[in-house]
Amino acid sequence: MRITYQVKQIALAAVGAAFLVQTAGALASDWSTYTPRKFGYLFADKQELVKNGETVKFWSAQAPAYIEPGTPVYTKDAYVVDCRQHTFKVVQSTQYDASEQPTDVPVSMQSREIEPDSKEDALSQFACGTDKGAWIPVTAVAEFFHERAKNAKQGLSY
Repeated sequence: MRITYQVKQIALAAVGAAFLVQTAGALASDWSTYTPRKFGYLFADKQELVKNGETVKFWSAQAPAYIEPGTPVYTKDAYVVDCRQHTFKVVQSTQYDASEQPTDVPVSMQSREIEPDSKEDALSQFACGTDKGAWIPVTAVAEFFHERAKNAKQGLSY
């Protein structure tokens, strides 16, 4: 009888662990990357995309194509895009160095017009759903940035 109780406890623990793993996967970010490397490595997070009418708020991350000594290894920005007005503003910006230490960057809360063929134009296509196949889903974005930081710390570049 005691063995049956322990088996039930182990089975319940296994089911709970499987549920937590599945839930953690569901809560993970859902990153896409802009395939033309025109803007270096450009990512946007669909999981954090919040629509409110014609306005969309989302997170983006960018890394330069080549790491230069003394420059940020990557940057994460929170954007708000107005799909109807074709404007954007950056509401938060954080740069990360080779030690992955964050530095907040002051931002202007003023809306600006999205220029054609700009990084913001690519991001607005992602956010507003007007993308023409340039954005593709990717995984392991955090690992990508960690590896870049590690290489930058060693003086290596991509």
